[in-house]
Amino acid sequence: MKILKKTFIMLFALIYIFAIAGCQKDSVGPANQPETKMKSSTPKENASVESKKEQKSDNSNKAATNNKKAASSKKLESEKENVKLSKSTTEKSQQSPAKAITNTNKNTNKNSNNNSSATKKSNTKTATNKPEPQLTVTISIISKDLKKTLVAPKKVEIHNGDTVLSVTRQVISSVSVRGSGATAYVEGIGDLYEFDHGPLSGWTVAKNGIKLDRSVGIKTVKNGDSIVWNYTTDYTKDSK
Repeated sequence: MKILKKTFIMLFALIYIFAIAGCQKDSVGPANQPETKMKSSTPKENASVESKKEQKSDNSNKAATNNKKAASSKKLESEKENVKLSKSTTEKSQQSPAKAITNTNKNTNKNSNNNSSATKKSNTKTATNKPEPQLTVTISIISKDLKKTLVAPKKVEIHNGDTVLSVTRQVISSVSVRGSGATAYVEGIGDLYEFDHGPLSGWTVAKNGIKLDRSVGIKTVKNGDSIVWNYTTDYTKDSK
């Protein structure tokens, strides 16, 4: 009897265990259904993703094609512009020789006009700037008594304010003078000095044949005058 009871209890326990296990399977089954649904929905999502990728690739291909077309059209436009520019430059280069010839003719005419005007101006200046006639006097330095000539008659250019003394110094440098201005007195010219040939010897001077009554340092000269210096051994004879 004890054995039967143990057997019955074991069977009852097994049935109870199987019953509990079956309930757990039923309770666990619905929880797995979402996973099945998730697993079943994944291929659709993959398909949509692939279709989107294909669309993107198609769009990118279309954009690349459009870009190529735009680039080719730009190249064609640039080539057309280059052709136009080359034509215009060719035309300009063909026209430039004629322009250059015209400009050359203009420059030649201008230069000829300038030269003619310059020639006229130079002729006018030459006509207006004629040299003034020179003012001169004739001077000579001699000794009648000694029959000696220190300076033969010579024309000397004079300027305003020149005196007998200043003109004399132009023809001979060795002129010994005592005093200045109104008191200027010529003692010697060249190698002849007063008193060299007697107590009455010395230099006398005449302008236009008239002996000077004033100092040679203030006696002015004018154009055409004749000045003669004479060394005498006796001035009293020459003063008569």
